[in-house]
Parts: sequence; C-alpha cells; structure tokens
Amino acid sequence: MSKTSEQFEKGTEDVVIRTSEGKKIRPGVMARQPSQVPIEVNISVVAFAFGISHVAWPSVFINPLSQNCLLRQAVQICGVTLFGKLVFPKEFHVWWRSALLGCTFSQSIFVALTSRTLWSFGIYTAVLSAFHYLEYAVTGKVEKAVISRVISAKRKFSFAGLTNPSNLGTDSFLLNHSTQYWIAATASWFEYFTELYFLPWTKNVRLITAIGLAICVGGDVLRKLAMFHAGRSFSHIVQSVKKDDHVLVTDGVFSLMRHPSYSGWFLWSVGTQILLANPVCVIAYAYISWAFFNERICVEEYTLLKFFGKDYNDYKEKVPSGIPFIKGYPSRFMPM
Repeated sequence: MSKTSEQFEKGTEDVVIRTSEGKKIRPGVMARQPSQVPIEVNISVVAFAFGISHVAWPSVFINPLSQNCLLRQAVQICGVTLFGKLVFPKEFHVWWRSALLGCTFSQSIFVALTSRTLWSFGIYTAVLSAFHYLEYAVTGKVEKAVISRVISAKRKFSFAGLTNPSNLGTDSFLLNHSTQYWIAATASWFEYFTELYFLPWTKNVRLITAIGLAICVGGDVLRKLAMFHAGRSFSHIVQSVKKDDHVLVTDGVFSLMRHPSYSGWFLWSVGTQILLANPVCVIAYAYISWAFFNERICVEEYTLLKFFGKDYNDYKEKVPSGIPFIKGYPSRFMPM
C-alpha cells in the first residue's frame, strides 16, 4: 500500500454511523471495558475541584501573584498531588492532569480579575485549561458511582451523562496532542509578551478580547455539541472499518455542517489569538488550521465515500463542510 493510500485509510473523528438497532458507533473502535470509566471520570471531576480549592483563601482575591499566595498554591498543589497518589494510585494518571488543569483554570480567573496588565492572558489560560479538561470529561460517560475512598459514608455521585467511555484515556485531554500544537502555543505566548512589553496598549482593548472570548466559547460549544451528538461513537483517534449494518447519520448538528467538531476547533483556535490580540498569530493560526483541516477532511471524506458511496456524496452536495472554502474530497474521484 502506498503512503497516500495508507493516509486515506486512517481513522476519522467526525465519522458517525449507527447500527440497525439504533446504536451510534464509530467504525473500527476497539471497545473498552465500561466498568472502569465512570470512576475515572468522576475522579477527574473531584481532582479538578481540588485543583480550584484555593478559592477559599481570601488572600487569593487580593493578589493571586503575591509571594505568600504563590507559596500557598505551591503547598496546595503538592498536597493535592500527594493525596491523589495515595488515595487513587491506579487512577493517578487522570488525577494529576485534572488537578493541574483545575488549578490553572482557577488561577487564571483570578489573574483575569485582579491583574491590570495580564488580565487578557488570564482569560486565555482559563479558556485553554477548560478546553483540555472538557475534552476528557465530555468524552467520558459519567454515571452514578460510589467514591468510597473520598467520602467515608457511601454516597452516589451523579454527573451529567456525557459521551463515550469506551474511547476514554489520558490522550483525551489532548495535552499531548502534537509537538506542532505546543510550538504554535509557545509562538502565541512569545508574540503576546513581546507586544505587551513594546506596545502595552494593544493588549488592553477589551472589545477585541470580548470578541475573541465569544468566538472561543462558541467554537468549543459547537465542538462539544458534535461530541454529544456522536455519543458513544466519538473518538479522538479512530480507525475506520465499515460493518454491514452501519448507516450514515446526518441529523442533529450534522445536518448543519458535515464536520462540526473540526469547525468548532477551527473557531476556537483562531478565537484564542483574537482574545490575545495577536495580529501575527491570528493570520498564522487561521492559515495553518485551515490547511490542516482541509487535508484532514479530505482524508476523512475519502473513507466516507468509500463506505457510503452515493448516500454520502448526496449529503456532501447538500451540506457544507463547516469551514470556509473547504470542499472536501472531490466527488469525481469517488472511490469504488
């Protein structure tokens, strides 16, 4: 098989199919034992809450960057980490990531509320940490579970039912998304602090920050809606193998656009740079994200056309991709 053929055989994120019994699944996904999942996701919620627990300290509201406050936070992080290691040794890989994101989220909110110079960066890091935590939480299906190792009296914790426990793993946080992802993030931080030093007034335009925040929230909500609608079929990394009883799902948010999770991520990505008022990275992020999703959607639609033929081609002709100027895999080259 050629390199190009191998690329087109890779799995997809937005492929949604349903069995004849009405169960939505994603082709080629290896099912995971569901009994492990509720406790892991519930533990992540507890860890995230522990991470934001320093809201109880009045000094945080006064100056979250003071030496005294930073010392307390360092002690808190060490304590939360040690607690997770001792109480949840098997789930510690979930615990420390969730606690770290929770601490980052809450600290970012306080910086946004109290700092005169870094307030927009605080909003950005809050958006970033919330995005990564919710990628994990929304992927998992949170069911009623007993966490007897946290509360001595057995209580059942019930959170909203989410999407797909069978595909849940620490990769779902997307913290290890790719080297390029973090290079791009570092570049945006470099631009922000460089412009803050030389042109500080450019980082204090609240209207621009508000527009960027609205785009981030809208994009993330769109992505999470796509994940919810896909349900147990959603996966970040999927291999596609069509079965005889699979049918294409084109309803819900997929009736408005063919690739809502990609569209949401594209909006979120560009929105973060508008939020930071980074003119260079706004253009760079828009171009690079567009190029990435253009290729990704082409790969995905090759598989969909191979699976569903004319049915998907008709759907493709009626419903836009969701990202401007991305047409998808050319219908004239429809695989046999």
